[in-house]
Order: sequence, then structure tokens, then C-alpha cells
Amino acid sequence: MYGIHLPDKLVRQSNVTHVTDGVMSQVDLAPWANCEIVLRLPADSKLPTIGGCWRRLPDGRMEAGYSLEQLAMALSILLEKDVDAEKIAESSLTQLKERLVAVTGGEILHFCLQEKMQEQKDG
Repeated sequence: MYGIHLPDKLVRQSNVTHVTDGVMSQVDLAPWANCEIVLRLPADSKLPTIGGCWRRLPDGRMEAGYSLEQLAMALSILLEKDVDAEKIAESSLTQLKERLVAVTGGEILHFCLQEKMQEQKDG
């Protein structure tokens, strides 16, 4: 048997911050500086978040940021098939946006793939 001691009065926290690893909070205005792709997902989204870079919005939707590798891993889990990060990078931005919206039911908030795509073309 375990003894759990509860406080006499429970207080509801109105603003949840640092839920996972302290990277983001509900009041942070620019949490996606290090993410290559950021999505705003529906409240019932099944797309996993990876690396703690996400936040739940007051309306229940979720914003999540990914590197290409993290997005490939999350899509592999969601779609139950292997998704390659290189294939994502090879897609045109228009095609990638359309596919992500169709697959996730969300919207694209941020893309930072131009530099990465240019490096691949040059290298």
C-alpha cells in the first residue's frame, strides 16, 4: 500500500508550460527557430510528436515542429510504412505542402527547407 498525500486545496494551473523538455510554452511566440517544418494539427491528430517540440493550443489543436528526419519518422509511424527523409527533401515545396495537408489534416506554419534543398543541389 502506498501513502499518497494530497494538499488540502487543489489549485488549477491556467497556463501549462514546459510540458516536455522546456523547449516551448504556450506564451512563446517563436518556438520554431530550430525546426525545418512546423505543422498546426487538428485536436484529434494521430501524427506523433518527436523531440518535445510541440505545444497544445487552447482550442485543442496542436503545433508541432520537426526536422526532416523527425518528420519522416512521424509519418512512418502514422502511415505504417517507411518514409524516407531524403524523399521528403526531394519533393517540391508545393507538392510537399499538399501532401502534408492531405495526410495530416493540418496546416503548414513554417518551412525552412530552402537552404537544405540548395545544399543537396550543390553537393
